[in-house]
Amino acid sequence: MHPLVSLVAERSENQKAKRQWRPEQLLQFVALLDFSKTGDLDKPAIDRVNEIARERNLPPSQISLAWLLYKPVITAPIIGATKPHHLEDAVAAINVKLSDQEIARLEEPYQPHPPSEAFS
Repeated sequence: MHPLVSLVAERSENQKAKRQWRPEQLLQFVALLDFSKTGDLDKPAIDRVNEIARERNLPPSQISLAWLLYKPVITAPIIGATKPHHLEDAVAAINVKLSDQEIARLEEPYQPHPPSEAFS
């Protein structure tokens, strides 16, 4: 059992008499539990994004979005900006051109896996 499962169960029991969980709280826990299943598979790819971002002196979000924009099937990446600088990074990514070598380096550590159960 994942440690968060017991934490959720314990908190749920303690909170039953006080109040019900709000939907956004449940979604946060589901996301944490679900993504923990693929975290080990995704870490090398995330590390590679960070590595190239450091080399280019750019935020990792710009590298990720530049890669998405390179893909012909991606027409409108969903960025989920919650702060002004998130939007600024997203717009700046339009001008980031990745080399063929950088694209290959970004794709090399990725291991395909089923989508997260929270989104299937």
